Amino acid sequence: MAISKGLIEYLLFDNLRYFSTSGATVDKNTVFSSALGASKVAGSTPRSIFRDVSRHDIVINGGTDKPWPTDWLNKTPATLAPALV
Repeated sequence: MAISKGLIEYLLFDNLRYFSTSGATVDKNTVFSSALGASKVAGSTPRSIFRDVSRHDIVINGGTDKPWPTDWLNKTPATLAPALV
Protein backbone atom coordinates (compact mmCIF):
# COMPACT_ATOMS: atom_id res chain seq x y z
CA MET A 1 0.00 0.00 0.00
CA ALA A 2 1.45 3.36 -1.03
CA ILE A 3 1.00 6.46 1.06
CA SER A 4 -0.32 9.68 -0.47
CA LYS A 5 1.23 13.13 -0.26
CA GLY A 6 -1.97 14.35 1.38
CA LEU A 7 -1.74 11.80 4.18
CA ILE A 8 1.92 12.60 4.83
CA GLU A 9 1.08 16.30 4.92
CA TYR A 10 -1.70 15.61 7.42
CA LEU A 11 0.55 13.44 9.62
CA LEU A 12 3.24 16.15 9.65
CA PHE A 13 0.67 18.83 10.49
CA ASP A 14 -0.97 16.72 13.20
CA ASN A 15 2.36 15.86 14.85
CA LEU A 16 3.48 19.49 14.60
CA ARG A 17 0.42 20.55 16.61
CA TYR A 18 1.44 18.20 19.42
CA PHE A 19 5.16 18.95 19.47
CA SER A 20 4.97 22.72 18.91
CA THR A 21 6.74 24.62 21.64
CA SER A 22 6.15 28.13 20.32
CA GLY A 23 2.56 28.56 21.44
CA ALA A 24 1.70 29.83 17.97
CA THR A 25 -1.23 28.59 15.90
CA VAL A 26 -0.02 25.75 13.70
CA ASP A 27 -1.31 25.05 10.20
CA LYS A 28 -0.04 23.32 7.05
CA ASN A 29 1.98 26.45 6.20
CA THR A 30 3.84 26.69 9.51
CA VAL A 31 7.63 26.49 9.11
CA PHE A 32 8.95 23.73 11.35
CA SER A 33 11.79 25.82 12.82
CA SER A 34 9.30 28.43 14.03
CA ALA A 35 7.22 25.88 15.96
CA LEU A 36 9.70 23.27 17.18
CA GLY A 37 12.13 24.16 19.93
CA ALA A 38 15.79 23.15 20.01
CA SER A 39 16.18 22.84 23.80
CA LYS A 40 17.26 19.39 24.95
CA VAL A 41 15.44 17.50 27.66
CA ALA A 42 16.83 14.07 28.57
CA GLY A 43 19.01 14.18 25.44
CA SER A 44 16.20 14.87 22.96
CA THR A 45 14.66 17.97 21.43
CA PRO A 46 11.10 18.54 20.26
CA ARG A 47 12.60 18.64 16.76
CA SER A 48 14.16 15.18 16.99
CA ILE A 49 11.12 13.65 18.68
CA PHE A 50 8.80 15.18 16.06
CA ARG A 51 10.91 13.78 13.24
CA ASP A 52 11.15 10.29 14.77
CA VAL A 53 7.41 10.09 15.50
CA SER A 54 6.57 11.40 12.02
CA ARG A 55 8.87 8.84 10.38
CA HIS A 56 7.17 6.10 12.38
CA ASP A 57 3.69 7.37 11.47
CA ILE A 58 4.59 7.46 7.77
CA VAL A 59 5.89 3.88 7.83
CA ILE A 60 2.94 2.40 9.76
CA ASN A 61 0.58 4.10 7.29
CA GLY A 62 2.16 2.47 4.24
CA GLY A 63 5.06 4.78 3.43
CA THR A 64 8.78 4.09 3.40
CA ASP A 65 11.41 5.52 5.72
CA LYS A 66 13.02 7.94 3.28
CA PRO A 67 15.88 10.26 4.21
CA TRP A 68 14.64 13.70 5.16
CA PRO A 69 16.09 16.74 3.37
CA THR A 70 18.84 18.43 5.38
CA ASP A 71 16.85 21.68 5.26
CA TRP A 72 13.58 20.15 6.53
CA LEU A 73 13.36 22.66 9.40
CA ASN A 74 12.97 25.45 6.83
CA LYS A 75 9.99 23.70 5.24
CA THR A 76 6.29 23.40 6.07
CA PRO A 77 4.14 20.25 6.17
CA ALA A 78 2.93 21.19 2.66
CA THR A 79 6.46 21.58 1.24
CA LEU A 80 8.09 18.63 3.05
CA ALA A 81 5.41 16.04 2.22
CA PRO A 82 6.33 15.64 -1.49
CA ALA A 83 9.93 14.76 -0.53
CA LEU A 84 8.72 11.93 1.73
CA VAL A 85 6.25 10.21 -0.64
